[in-house]
Amino acid sequence: MPSRTLVRSLLMSQVFAIVFSLVAAFAPQYFWLLVIAFMLIIPFTMGFSALKARATGKYKEIVNARRLFKEDNAMDLAMRDPKLSSELGQQMKMMLYSFVTLPLFIVVSMGYRSYVLPYFQNSSDIVIRFLGFLIMYEIFVGIGRLVQALMMRKTGFTLMIPQKYIITEKGVIGKGVTLTFPLKNYKIEVNYRRKFVQLVPTKTGGRIKTITRFYTKDVERLKKILEKYALETTSLESSEEKS
Repeated sequence: MPSRTLVRSLLMSQVFAIVFSLVAAFAPQYFWLLVIAFMLIIPFTMGFSALKARATGKYKEIVNARRLFKEDNAMDLAMRDPKLSSELGQQMKMMLYSFVTLPLFIVVSMGYRSYVLPYFQNSSDIVIRFLGFLIMYEIFVGIGRLVQALMMRKTGFTLMIPQKYIITEKGVIGKGVTLTFPLKNYKIEVNYRRKFVQLVPTKTGGRIKTITRFYTKDVERLKKILEKYALETTSLESSEEKS
């Protein structure tokens, strides 16, 4: 059964395809305004979780809760991790794969508009013209899904590494990260030698999974805190034996 995240993602892609097709067919003079609005919406949705936490008072709830752990030197420890550079190299490859999407969109758009779309645009039926644009945007959605699938096969994850962070009974706050406890569909992974504990999603809904990694000297203490407070059902997996 598809996850809620995947279903939501599919629905959103269909909504965007239909809205773009409607504007292109019925009000083409406003199309570029729609493009600008779309470019503004995407960054907003990427930071929606953090904004939602702040807007619903969750952020304040996390801050005001009893403090359990604080780390100010996470980035120093991360820079000493000998394997991190190779992991970030995989992440860079993923970004390069995502850049392939734009040239594909341009090529497909030019070919479709030149050789296919005129057959629909010459119709006197506005619904036929709408369908012509809808087919084009559905092709774009398909390309995006295909590139995403290739990215997941090649890399499979992205790393979120807070430079500094605070953990309370209600969640985690740090630069670029806000997590509210308890977390659903996550597991804990520990690496004592590399000095980190990380939260790994067990369900991604067809998306690249984002691993939140917390570097610290006190790995054992952080592990116990996350085991007790972070997850609804604790799942612990040590990626390396304690040395």
